[in-house]
Amino acid sequence: MLIVGSVCNAIGTLSFAFVTNYPMAVIVRLFTGFTNANAVASRSLLADFTDKTNRTQAFTYLNVFSILGSIVGPFLGGMLAEPQKRFPGVFAGVSFFEDFPFSLPCFTTLILSLLGLYLAIFYVYDEPPKSSQAHSPLLPSTPTSYSFCESLRLLKGNSAYLTVVFAWCVTGLVLAMTTELTALWGKSAVDHGGLGWEEEYKIGLLFAWGSLVLLLFLIVFLRKLIDRCGCPKVLQMFQLIATPTVLGLPACHLLYGTWLLWPGLMAVTGLWGICMGVMLTAVQLGINAVVQPELVGSANGLALSIVALVRSLGPLTAGAIFGWSLNTGLGFPFNYYFAYFLEAILLFLSFLVVHCSFRISVK
Repeated sequence: MLIVGSVCNAIGTLSFAFVTNYPMAVIVRLFTGFTNANAVASRSLLADFTDKTNRTQAFTYLNVFSILGSIVGPFLGGMLAEPQKRFPGVFAGVSFFEDFPFSLPCFTTLILSLLGLYLAIFYVYDEPPKSSQAHSPLLPSTPTSYSFCESLRLLKGNSAYLTVVFAWCVTGLVLAMTTELTALWGKSAVDHGGLGWEEEYKIGLLFAWGSLVLLLFLIVFLRKLIDRCGCPKVLQMFQLIATPTVLGLPACHLLYGTWLLWPGLMAVTGLWGICMGVMLTAVQLGINAVVQPELVGSANGLALSIVALVRSLGPLTAGAIFGWSLNTGLGFPFNYYFAYFLEAILLFLSFLVVHCSFRISVK
């Protein structure tokens, strides 16, 4: 599956380099999304090739490199787009890049996709090592295979799996909403509770800072924390921390015009980034811990599909709610805080569901 996904991703990336209109761009992106299942395959392979002694470290590294990609990717894409304008000394007069100004970042991504294809062909084995086959003693160990319908039936009857998927959906939705809200809030007028930023780089700087703090936390602390407390407790802990933290962003408006604004923004964004990264890592580990080894692929695929669908509602929902709150003229909490309050409610609801579910499971 990794090989097929890498090939299709390479085809989609190369095709996108020659897109000249919006409908064509949508078609190419749909093709790439429908045919690239590397996110599911990579998580399933990690679950197969690791055991309880190194699974936390493996999934931590997966998220670390995903974060690095989210930092480097947009920066690299922006730098390489329209090279005839950014690097006139090298690309000026090259008609190809004038006709296809966004082809250079696509060619760069194509090289990375081909590198991934090479690694998938020559360095990923078909069978996991025997030492990685150990799984939770609470789950059946007899190897078997299930049809799609049977897998779906078993997953629907697994309350722990449904709980983790719900927590993942809430985390993904809140993350997508916050990303959209932060951009809108930062650009909003100061008298509407925003910061009045016109420079795009300030929003990007905040996101990059949050990713950097999370990266350091994942590398240094997360494995020790999960080994000591376990995934359910870590997930609940950071759900509780994230609930008031999300309200800290709009509260930074109170610091506008003082030297405390940027320290406040960096503190809140850094803590928020840590919360989101830890929660995502915890739910990804949880998915593989609460299902039988034979269902790991189906469990990850179904969960990622549901999360992607729910997460797609985030930007639209956040934009509509934020716009409504600015136009109503109502006071706190129905002003620019309102959308963030809804996020806090979702996070606390997710905490309650996880807490009650695993408390019942332990009993």
